[in-house]
Amino acid sequence: MLLWAMDVRLLDITDQGSDSRKWHDLLEANGLRPESLVDRVFGLFENDRLIATAARFTNTLKLIAVAPEYRGGAVFNQVVEAVLKDAFLSGYHKLFVYTTPEAAHAFAALGFTSLISAEVIFMERGAPTLSDYLSFLRSKKIASEKAGAIVMHANPFTKGHLFLVETALTQSDIVYVFVLSEDMSPFSPADRLRLVQEGIDTFVEAKGRVIVLPTNDYLVSTQTFPSYFLPDNDQVISAQAAVDAALFKTYIAPALDIKQRFVGEEPLSHTTDLYNAELTRVFAGQPTLSIIPRLEIDGAPVSASRVRKLFDEGKLDHLRRLVPEPTYRYLKERSQASGKT
Repeated sequence: MLLWAMDVRLLDITDQGSDSRKWHDLLEANGLRPESLVDRVFGLFENDRLIATAARFTNTLKLIAVAPEYRGGAVFNQVVEAVLKDAFLSGYHKLFVYTTPEAAHAFAALGFTSLISAEVIFMERGAPTLSDYLSFLRSKKIASEKAGAIVMHANPFTKGHLFLVETALTQSDIVYVFVLSEDMSPFSPADRLRLVQEGIDTFVEAKGRVIVLPTNDYLVSTQTFPSYFLPDNDQVISAQAAVDAALFKTYIAPALDIKQRFVGEEPLSHTTDLYNAELTRVFAGQPTLSIIPRLEIDGAPVSASRVRKLFDEGKLDHLRRLVPEPTYRYLKERSQASGKT
């Protein structure tokens, strides 16, 4: 095998052409399923044969596969290093990968550090690191005997979210509200973080007792969690929840001395049921997990998806009852700017 005779190139997987067929075949040979959520896909070819592939979505590596007879080092390194270089040139200096226990050592050899080891291994490379994030959290810590926490997407912030914060405050001295930092929604991370803060500021009893924080890269949603090496959607949800729960339990909760985490109940959501079950299992009472019934308005649970639907339909008057005033003003401005009203 002469590696100098091999070449790495970008793959076009957007149609049913040669690249796409070869890519699907190689993934299948490795027991993997293709995903559409990718920015760039690279392939390493020997002559016209695809022998390795690797991809990334923003700063997360994914869909890495090597033909069986080429496994064991050099080919893997060559295709992954192509993705690493591409990520760097695209402005990403901090990278992540979710991988299997069997493959973790290969990523460690390329400078990745394991953060969580479970059914899925979560690893990082570059800066800022998890240690840097934990130092940031400690700088925001307020001494408390009963600190609670909430993690939310707030897409956008609703009265349902505010009700969860209000409920948490009845059981906690201090509540840390983590707003997901991933940029995967119509509302930017900065806007969502600001609306959470402004919405909470409308609740007088929260003054000085609620700290709003970004999650940076250390809590993710099922939308961005890689699913290609897991056999079904339920296992994807459980594995992602286990990683999130372990990160929270092992690092975030101790940094802020959090004793209790609060989540909203969603009786009709199978995904939420699985997620909450995994949080309960991993936490094992440290911290405790409290599932709070959802706030209902007009006979239906208040949810961000309900608000987004009304917003998309231009029904600002209908959604006003569901959101704090800062969120309503923001949505009204967005609606006027887009010509919906």
